[in-house]
Amino acid sequence: MEKTGGGPEAAYATRATARTPQEPTPRRSLMGSAARALMVAGFLAGIGGVGSGCLTRKVSGEPPTTKINYNTRIRQSAIDKLDLLFAIDNSSSMGDKQKLFSEAVPALITRLLTPDCISDSNGGVVERVGGACPTGSKPEFEPVQDIHIAIVSSSLGDRGTGATCGTDTTRFDDDKGRLLNRPPTADTAPSNFLAWLPPVEKNKEKRAKLKKGEDVTPQDDQQLLVNDFSSLVVGVGQNGCGYEAQLESAYRFLVQPDPYESISLVPSGGDQIAQLNGVDNTILAQRAKFLREDSLVAIIMLTDENESNVDPLAVGGHGYYYTDRSTHVAGGTAACAQNPNDDACFSCYQTNAKGKPECRDANDQVIPLSDKDDNPNVRFYEMKRRFGVDPRYPIERYINGFSKAKVPDRRGEHPANAEGKPSFNYVGQTNCTSPLFAKNLPKDGKADAAGLDALCNLPKGSRTDDLVFLAVIGGVPWQLLTTKPDDLTDDNKAEFKDSLDVTDWNRILGPDPLHYKFDGINARMRESIAKRAGLAEASTSGAANGGEWDTAFKDLQYACTFKLPTPRDCTNKAEKDACDCSTDDSGNLLSQSSLCELDPKSGKKTLQTRGKAYPTVSELSVARALDKQGIVASLCPRSLEGGVKNPTYGYNPAVRTIINRLKDALNERCIPQPLEEASDGTVPCLVLERLPQTGDQATACDPAKNREQPDPGILARYKEQLKNDGEPQEVLDQPVCAIKQLTGTQLVNNSCVNSTKGGWCYVTRKKSPNEKCAQAVKFSNQDKPVNGATIDLACIEEPPKTAGGDGGTP
Repeated sequence: MEKTGGGPEAAYATRATARTPQEPTPRRSLMGSAARALMVAGFLAGIGGVGSGCLTRKVSGEPPTTKINYNTRIRQSAIDKLDLLFAIDNSSSMGDKQKLFSEAVPALITRLLTPDCISDSNGGVVERVGGACPTGSKPEFEPVQDIHIAIVSSSLGDRGTGATCGTDTTRFDDDKGRLLNRPPTADTAPSNFLAWLPPVEKNKEKRAKLKKGEDVTPQDDQQLLVNDFSSLVVGVGQNGCGYEAQLESAYRFLVQPDPYESISLVPSGGDQIAQLNGVDNTILAQRAKFLREDSLVAIIMLTDENESNVDPLAVGGHGYYYTDRSTHVAGGTAACAQNPNDDACFSCYQTNAKGKPECRDANDQVIPLSDKDDNPNVRFYEMKRRFGVDPRYPIERYINGFSKAKVPDRRGEHPANAEGKPSFNYVGQTNCTSPLFAKNLPKDGKADAAGLDALCNLPKGSRTDDLVFLAVIGGVPWQLLTTKPDDLTDDNKAEFKDSLDVTDWNRILGPDPLHYKFDGINARMRESIAKRAGLAEASTSGAANGGEWDTAFKDLQYACTFKLPTPRDCTNKAEKDACDCSTDDSGNLLSQSSLCELDPKSGKKTLQTRGKAYPTVSELSVARALDKQGIVASLCPRSLEGGVKNPTYGYNPAVRTIINRLKDALNERCIPQPLEEASDGTVPCLVLERLPQTGDQATACDPAKNREQPDPGILARYKEQLKNDGEPQEVLDQPVCAIKQLTGTQLVNNSCVNSTKGGWCYVTRKKSPNEKCAQAVKFSNQDKPVNGATIDLACIEEPPKTAGGDGGTP
């Protein structure tokens, strides 16, 4: 059935082109790009005799080089708070994955509370003796004694249609991005999250400040914490909205300055457009309790499907049309099938589509797509190619939301035009402080102008972007995450990689899937309702990942599958939300999924023997763009044999990958490669201290504290990069000092920590065997960087002739 009235056609009349997906720009931390500019500038200045400090010194007898350009942000101490937000898909057939994840919870909690013991001699893991690390070893990081754990689901309702989700009260179709407590667990009350806060000395003052009945109940029993967390994971359920919004749910809770209370449809030009109403004070209150300004934040996403969420205000307020399962939407022009990025690709709703036979009939009426081309169950894949428009939020929204200090509120997302209507496209003006990078978070708010201003203009906190991680446990073959990604058999015994390189990412996503550039992608990662070329069919004996199957244009092919521990009878009505071998209420088979086998009792293919995951393109695209802050694991387990003690069982590999990536942030910041030292102990690096308060640059750097003014050219480029990275003026106004390096007799036992003079030093385990890091930058306790300062390190050097370090923590 076709929509009539004003609708998208009327909306498109005001715009010549449809919205296109925004290209995912690889994330660069401040020093990732700033250091490149300032260090090259410094070397060029050094060649001309204008440089400053160590930037002017050659690192060998050859001319200066940029063969290695290392840069990072340095923290003065280890992080002692951890805020974990789990974004768990609660659509149908997620129950088996939730149960597997709940089984991995003990390993996750145990590793955080009882870190591995690392050998001083070879960096290997050694067994604890009587609960303690034996002589000759040390914990990989200090046990985390302050943890918040919370869960949001993927259900955000139908975005205003009233025809898809949110009408069945026995389901959980709209969890609103709020923290979940299903089933109710007393230890989460009243803020709906768990808090690990044992009565150790460092927590004494924190526990004393908790108010009974107002704050979360602190836990100090590890087994109880594990049990409660496992219960909450399984309690998320699998009867949520089928249009998943896992990215948006996490963004809504952590980032959105003014989360709305509801969506309604209001009359506009003979049709209806979406309107955002009120402010969700429940989210604001939960966020203010859960999120600390100086914690490490990890968003851990568990999902088997791509983001299927629309921006309600897209397409001039008609984004909600694309979640309406009662109708078929219009397609795109013929150019879309050939090149969705072409300007000639746009929606058939647009006025300039008149006269195009693929778009309009003889009466100039828009031709809706057929069920074959627009089955509502598979509406959210390659939308620009299929519909000429992509009404979803742009991926940059989430990349910036999890990494930038400034984000838009609803006024910046779709600024109102002269008629008071929201902008046709998502604009995303970064007009507000992100709550993720703010302090003094509000516990409530109002939706009038003054209230939105208050929610927007929050003071900036001390968290930096290197303390926010996104881990996606999603639809990708586990083999692509190993050291042998070309071996897609279940016999692949290769090691999992903690980090992925460009070649790995091209196998997983292609160069740019959001712009339909798939060169080098593994065929299993292409979203398709048809059988994909080059892959074995399900009928083939031993077909990897279950094989390709006839979806009848109602489902997508799978990225990966895995054998279920116990087959599932899909004729059982109690399994309705769990089954992928779909049947109607009478038990009649509706799907010929490759996950299903013949049930010997019924003679029908209704016995589900495998679980599955679709390519989670959007979530993985965000993880890739976040670079070092993005973590990836497969939702399809490598093994379900041997029980939870088997390192490859279930999601044990995912937990190990996540902790291995977080541990550097939880510890002192280790440098992942050795620096080449000159004979006097200096290294070719510059350490910049950006002070937390505004002030006079000319007088900010105290020589008595071993600070000096940076070279003006370097400082200008540093500030320019801050501006390009979207930092507000208050950050640009902060003074920046260069801290001098301490060497030789200024050190005590090869370290500057106990030096009598302020400064920094380069320390290695070769010189000091008790160091946790193979190589690191440390600061003197005398005149150390002030609390809240941002410290950036930039180095240019030639590759060392021999490998002198092990790449970070032991």
